[in-house]
This record gives sequence, structure tokens and C-alpha cells, in this order.
Amino acid sequence: MNRIREERKKKDLSQSQLVQAFNEFLKDRKTKPITIPTFSRWENSVSNPTEKMWSNLADFFQTSVPYIKGEIDTELIAKIAKMAFCLLEPSFSVELGTEPLPEKGKKGCIGILLIALIKQLGLNTEDIIKELSLKLEESDFASMISNNNVEGMSKAGLKLANIYDEIFGI
Repeated sequence: MNRIREERKKKDLSQSQLVQAFNEFLKDRKTKPITIPTFSRWENSVSNPTEKMWSNLADFFQTSVPYIKGEIDTELIAKIAKMAFCLLEPSFSVELGTEPLPEKGKKGCIGILLIALIKQLGLNTEDIIKELSLKLEESDFASMISNNNVEGMSKAGLKLANIYDEIFGI
């Protein structure tokens, strides 16, 4: 289910008020206005906007297209963030077999979690990674991602996030 209604309610607007504001937004973009019934069908997932209109909705609500479409799993994103915060805590110990994970390993795990987070947000992971690796070319992070296995690291990040459930019994 999409998040159009949720975003409209955050703005504390009726459908009519939102359509009026959205049509003003569309007018500035030289795009054809919509009707209240059309908006109602979108909000209730009876029909879907075009890809261009999804993009307009995302810009209007200042969010991403995957988020407004309801394609982003917010619970998973929260789990990824919680696991990253745990790894930042010096007293939090992760073991590989019988050996504790060294601090450098914790940093690598956080990097992998962030890659998974970026991918979940529907952002272009590879472009972000390339940009960061250029800016941080001497860093541990740059060497970690130099093999360009972003997809594999994203999957590893999701597995790492699921460890959170095991650790805290959720």
C-alpha cells in the first residue's frame, strides 16, 4: 500500500485541500492538474499514478519515489539503524567464532549496514559509493568497497541487520 494518505495527513490537509496545493505545484512544473476523484483513487490504491506523477508526488511531499509508493520497508530500515548504533557502542561485543570482532571489523560492519540502508531507501548505491570512495580514497572504507561488490555487501548488511533480532530476542 502506498503512503499518499499518510503523507497527506502529516500535512493536516483534506483531500480537497491537498489536491488544490498539489495542482499549484504541478502548475509550476507545467503539468496537467488532477481531480479530487483521481487523487482519492491513488490514495486508496484503486489506481496508480504514472511514473512521472509518482515523481511529482515524491517531490511535493519531499520524499523518495520508493517511499511514497510504499516500497520501502521502514521496519527493516529501523533494524539496520539499530544494529549500526549497537556496533558504535564500545561495550557491544560481536564474536566471530570464539574471537571478538576487532574495532576495524565493527567499522566494516557499519559500512556494510549503511550500504544496505542506502539500497533500502531506493537511492543509487553505486553512485554514492563511487562518490565516497573518491573523497575518501585513503580510508579503510574505500579499500573495503574497492572490489565494487555493492550488491553482495548490501545482502551482507541485511543479514547483519537480522542478527539484531537474534541478539535482542525480537
